[in-house]
Amino acid sequence: MLQPYYIFEPLYIPKIWGGSRIAAFKGLDCSRTGIGESWETADMGELQTVVASGPDKGLTIADLCRLHEADFVGTRPMARYGAHFPLLIKFIDAQSDLSVQVHPDDHVARRDHDAHGKSEMWYVVEAAPDAKIYSGFSRQVSAAELAGLVADGSVMSVIASHRAKAGDVFFLPAGRIHAIGAGVMLVEIQQPSDITYRIYDYGRPDSDGRPRTLHVDRAMQALDFATADDYSTAYDRTAGHAALTSCEHFSVELMHLQPETDGIIKHDGASCTAVVCIEGSFRLPDGTEVGRGHTVVIPAASADMKLTGRATLIVAKA
Repeated sequence: MLQPYYIFEPLYIPKIWGGSRIAAFKGLDCSRTGIGESWETADMGELQTVVASGPDKGLTIADLCRLHEADFVGTRPMARYGAHFPLLIKFIDAQSDLSVQVHPDDHVARRDHDAHGKSEMWYVVEAAPDAKIYSGFSRQVSAAELAGLVADGSVMSVIASHRAKAGDVFFLPAGRIHAIGAGVMLVEIQQPSDITYRIYDYGRPDSDGRPRTLHVDRAMQALDFATADDYSTAYDRTAGHAALTSCEHFSVELMHLQPETDGIIKHDGASCTAVVCIEGSFRLPDGTEVGRGHTVVIPAASADMKLTGRATLIVAKA
């Protein structure tokens, strides 16, 4: 029987650029360091988030998709992905700069990897005073010029740099060059794909002391060389509800939950909903309290659900 909601055990992914803020943010053992990513919902082959409580405790998210299909994921994701969870949701903690990279779109990913592409969005949770987000090209550049800039180590000169602040939002469609700068912690909502083409990595060695692999040739086939005046997303930061991103793969809203204004998560069967708490805490109808840094998935077939408390929430649907 389908539960009205699910909380999963996150997967903590070590990275050479990871730090300790994810554990602190979630209220966990802060002695854990080097954690770059916390995968909140993941149906990625062998990498699976597992139900943490309730009658289905111990089942993977893939088990739920297989057992309940559209009742769990929704009719819209079923049409696109089949019985697979449609969102990979992460917290990312960049203690040092992440590589400059790009992700392929669905066409390139299917052709070269028999997989889905990767469009994503970022919501900045915390940022050091001088932290940066890198997204898009700062000027028009050709593939030949870019290859030369990569070769001589000056590629950052043509990537748009943005001073990162808590609450900033960036939508990164597949094909957009990007990097997360040191000092940024953010929530990432993305397609269920982990294909990354690394373009530049500052000459940094991996954990074994070897140069990290670059994928420049593949990146050139995936890159969108178009430029824009502003790569960040503007929204009303004072609104109780604010739309952050809407694309063919997912939609994301920001909800400010107040004691006097309960939040209602509505369902029509089209998609499941993931609710990520980034500040404060909220209560589910059965009284379960969900704190900062934790995520709840509400199946598509669930009734409309009222959330109560004082919290800032990221609400994502596929």
